[in-house]
Amino acid sequence: MNSMSNFRKRNLFYVIENYIKIFTDANICIVEQTTTELLQTELLNKYGNRITYFSCDFGEKFHKTKLLNYAINKIDSDVYIMGDADAYVDS
Repeated sequence: MNSMSNFRKRNLFYVIENYIKIFTDANICIVEQTTTELLQTELLNKYGNRITYFSCDFGEKFHKTKLLNYAINKIDSDVYIMGDADAYVDS
């Protein structure tokens, strides 16, 4: 995906806001498959150092497991929560 729909981007920001409310001290890692630098810029401008962002290209097919494994290998944390821009998490 080279561009993100406004609907999906709105959902992503909404889910991030909920994670920030629930996990007040947590850093959030976003891993997208083939996206634009514009999203990274928007995320960093809005959330600063609360966000770690990676964009990966695994070809034509979407690979959520590869994205998760990629992020786990790049960051150091005791706890990992896999979420999705289309999944709302409630406290």
